[in-house]
Amino acid sequence: MEKFTKITTGFVVQSYEKNSAGEFVCIAQEFIAGDQVDYEDAEGNSINPPDHRYQPFNMMLPTATVIKEQCPDSPSVEIKIKILSEDGQVWIQPQGYGEKCSTDGEGYPIGIEIWQGRLRLVVFEDINSEDPQIIDLEKAREAVRMRCNWCKKEIDAESIIWKGLLFCSESCLDACRAAQ
Repeated sequence: MEKFTKITTGFVVQSYEKNSAGEFVCIAQEFIAGDQVDYEDAEGNSINPPDHRYQPFNMMLPTATVIKEQCPDSPSVEIKIKILSEDGQVWIQPQGYGEKCSTDGEGYPIGIEIWQGRLRLVVFEDINSEDPQIIDLEKAREAVRMRCNWCKKEIDAESIIWKGLLFCSESCLDACRAAQ
């Protein structure tokens, strides 16, 4: 067996507090596990509990932090942000920013996710538009950094190309030719 599912019955306890808009928002939550636990194989059949590493029942709430103006020539500005990680995606909510399909204070206009095997950034840059800007990050993979095929040094696009291979210098090219 390569995979199984553990199903734990229990209760979710959430604590709420009024925000500045007078709305109650969840500020803490926890899962209280009950005694009922079922195990299923990949096909959904009941199985005996396999040996496995314990996984705590963490329930994520948005993490809050502050970003600050980076330009020394500009006035000091700070924006509170929330970071939410759920369902394999990460979302960022700068205070006072949102997206068209959410109410004020609830939108997360910046996201990062994997879509069709590719890492991408999802940005709702215009609160009056439902269409996000999608930025494919595959060219930012460390594995696609251009390196000399001989010495492995990082090189730029102006490098020497021989038989489809990249070289940082004539001496690396000569060493490769001599090894052929």
